[in-house]
Amino acid sequence: MNKAKLHYIIDVILLLVFIITALTGLIMFFFLTGGIKHSWSIIHKWAGIIMVLIALIHIILHWKWLTNITKNSFSNK
Repeated sequence: MNKAKLHYIIDVILLLVFIITALTGLIMFFFLTGGIKHSWSIIHKWAGIIMVLIALIHIILHWKWLTNITKNSFSNK
């Protein structure tokens, strides 16, 4: 698998788990009460954990780019 395809897959997964986390959070906040809220909170919690892990992978994959942009932004030209 080439680098661009891997980055694309990671980004799509990150977007999907973000959407799941956001939607479950909004649904729990505005619409759910009682026992059903617990079931949704499990989905919300695990989607959040997966999102953090995928975000870390995303940062690791883009680390060289991040450091280069940071160096270029603060260098005296």
